[in-house]
Amino acid sequence: MLTEAKLRKAPKKDYMNDDQLEFFRKLLVKQRVEAETHLTEAKENLSNIVRENDDLDRAQIEEDNNLLLRIVERESILIRKIDLAIERIRQKEYGYCEISGEPIGINRLLVRPTASVSSDVKELQEHEERKFGN
Repeated sequence: MLTEAKLRKAPKKDYMNDDQLEFFRKLLVKQRVEAETHLTEAKENLSNIVRENDDLDRAQIEEDNNLLLRIVERESILIRKIDLAIERIRQKEYGYCEISGEPIGINRLLVRPTASVSSDVKELQEHEERKFGN
């Protein structure tokens, strides 16, 4: 069984072999289950809207609901990204930058398993976003 420590020490020639792909598939499935749980809980809390007459209570409830809506949005986006990453694993494309084709790297994937671009490409994208305000 491949552990994170063994994964970090693996030689470059082993990059994204079947064991490594399976390691990341299991990690992504676990994260998907957690995201689905958070999404379900947030939706349930949103459906239990309490009506309050007090202005302060209403303001707090509205703020709580806004937070729950952000959680729903964030978790929904994460689930879509996880599904895309799992599909890339199935196609044996996981771990390689969608733009440059270069390896994304084990360390980056351990931090962000849904990453689809290398850190160099991501930096360039962020620079362009700042430059053009997108």
